[in-house]
Amino acid sequence: MSVTISQPSSTSRDLSARNGTLAIAVLIIGYALVMGVAAWYKYEHFGYGYDQVDFEQAVWATTQGHPFFDSRFNFTNVIFGMDFMPALAAWVPFYAIFASPHTMNLLETATIALGALPVYWLARDVIGSRLAGLAFAATYLLYPTIQYVNLFPDYMRPLATTLLLFAIYYLYRRRLLPTLLFAFAALLTRTDVALTVAMLGGYALVAPLPNPPLLQGRESAPHPNPLPQGERGNSRLRFGLPLLIGGLLYFFVSVYALVPAFTYPCANSAGTNVVNPNQSVALTATPVLPLNGGGGLTGTGTEDPGSSGCGQGSNFLIGYYSHLGGATSFGEVIKYVITHPIDVAQLVFTLPKMWYVLLMLLPGALLVLLYPPAWLLLLPTFALNLLTNRSSQLDSQTHYQILLIPGLMLGAIFGFDQLLRWLAKGMRHEARGMIEVGASGGEVDPTSALSAQEVSEKGEPLFAHTYDHTVSQTLPQHSALSTQHWLLLLPVAAALIVNLALGNPVLSAFRHGESNARVAAAKAMIAMVPIDAGVAATSSLAPHLLPRQFIYNFPPAAYTPYDSNYHFPPSSPVANAPTLAYIIADENAAVLKDGTALAALRADPNWTVVAEQQRFILFKHR
Repeated sequence: MSVTISQPSSTSRDLSARNGTLAIAVLIIGYALVMGVAAWYKYEHFGYGYDQVDFEQAVWATTQGHPFFDSRFNFTNVIFGMDFMPALAAWVPFYAIFASPHTMNLLETATIALGALPVYWLARDVIGSRLAGLAFAATYLLYPTIQYVNLFPDYMRPLATTLLLFAIYYLYRRRLLPTLLFAFAALLTRTDVALTVAMLGGYALVAPLPNPPLLQGRESAPHPNPLPQGERGNSRLRFGLPLLIGGLLYFFVSVYALVPAFTYPCANSAGTNVVNPNQSVALTATPVLPLNGGGGLTGTGTEDPGSSGCGQGSNFLIGYYSHLGGATSFGEVIKYVITHPIDVAQLVFTLPKMWYVLLMLLPGALLVLLYPPAWLLLLPTFALNLLTNRSSQLDSQTHYQILLIPGLMLGAIFGFDQLLRWLAKGMRHEARGMIEVGASGGEVDPTSALSAQEVSEKGEPLFAHTYDHTVSQTLPQHSALSTQHWLLLLPVAAALIVNLALGNPVLSAFRHGESNARVAAAKAMIAMVPIDAGVAATSSLAPHLLPRQFIYNFPPAAYTPYDSNYHFPPSSPVANAPTLAYIIADENAAVLKDGTALAALRADPNWTVVAEQQRFILFKHR
């Protein structure tokens, strides 16, 4: 009996290099166009909130010669007092050329879209197929968290995510310099990124670092060529130690030195600048930026930021974990977690939190579960979020989740590769049977088959089998290829289904925008507020009052610099700001639903209503 297993033509196996490049370019550009239009519409229809004020005001102020000024907090007047993010400077040149919120949103979209490129490269090289690269790039772009954050103004964590994806790819390729450059550039975005960078170092120490497979044209295959054991160990150390040590060191320096350097004495870990009334107040020089008539920033001033004997300020982010035994530092948080495991378990393992974890894993078809080394990259963000009680940190649609994406994509790609290896093992048994039949029944084409011993010694992943001119000839190729291509639909379909089930953010942006009538009414009221006036606003209105120097929350939050009488107390970093002259409020805002804040303002003799339309109200100080 003769058995001849022919190879499928190269055109049936995969995309050519040219077509693969064209396809990923179309995917990235198409995503950017769709999300760019959605971001434009969402902003123009008042869908953005206070977070845009922090970032855009800081960038605008920098173009005015006052780096990273932020007026919204009572514990700092620089955005670095909220979190150290010097990478925000990268946005400044673009904003200086075209000063618009759309500039910020377009840059965010471009940043996120480019993250598909390292995902494509990694999947292509690990799995050995450009179709696989496209499938996982599409999965990344369809991830609900990616799209929701794209339409939310946190411009730094998306940048960090893309930089980390590039670092992961170059780590896989064992290129030390670009790995470190991308990883350490990510450190400059947000403090919590440092923990993910550190865990990337941990991953490099424990995960195998094979020689990167390279596609050498359409006919060639990735050929893993493991390094000698000693060299593999040295390679892990060269990559892992700088990332692990550098990430941990940067995190603690940022938390305990950099961020506190930009907060005021007496700023506590809950993010408020409280002065003990029994303490004597000592005036110290603090930069406060007066206005000029045109709305720009000029000059400097001084004002009391706190009281004597308070020492340097704190990092207000620690306040998110004060429920852990009253912790006031991350060291105390760690101590509490170690010494109270039962309490921590009861805090973490609740149904809502486990549902949140599942929603983060589902869009990748749970493939990350098949590759435990990638879990290290998930650990910091899951720990930070699961240890809180803040709903925004337990929502798969918020920016607090986006730092999970690098680990999730890494795990999904290698998890898919592991799945293919398991399938390949079963197919090898089938191939052996075919070879044995040929050996016992007659002729076997010597150019198209290997011995059973040779087959058993091969250990490449299934897509490598598809390409390899030796092992591939022993497998039922057409069946294997069909299976492989169908399996690639798993992560794409999972991401799409979860995306739609959660309410696609693009569709939501168009569906939930304000009506044209309300937009016109809001813009008319905003035009009545002088550019040099201090103004407080509800969330959706605030971004449309920019650019200006003094803008605040209404109703006031714990971190707002003015008091309940709408005056700036002596401890405020903007105490010499112009009087809060205007308040513009949207009665539909969730924070005003109970009506008490507006009722109190209407009854206050110091304030008068100057305009009211479409449930927007403009108050002016008498």
